[in-house]
Amino acid sequence: MLAVDVTPYPIVWDDRERQTLFAGFVLATAKAMGIELRWGGDWSMDFEVKDNQFDDLVHFEIVE
Repeated sequence: MLAVDVTPYPIVWDDRERQTLFAGFVLATAKAMGIELRWGGDWSMDFEVKDNQFDDLVHFEIVE
C-alpha cells in the first residue's frame, strides 16, 4: 500500500470541516490525474463521511 498523511498548514488537527475541504481538493486533483485514492474520512469510498468506525482525516492511500 502506498499512503501518506497530509494536512493543510497551519495545522489544526481537530478541525474536521477544514480537513474535509482539503480532502475534497486532494481527491478531485487525484481523480483529474487518473489516480484513485482512498481517504481516511471515507474508508468505504461511498461519499458518506459519517459511517466510519475510525476516522483518519489526514490519511490518503492509492487504490491498487
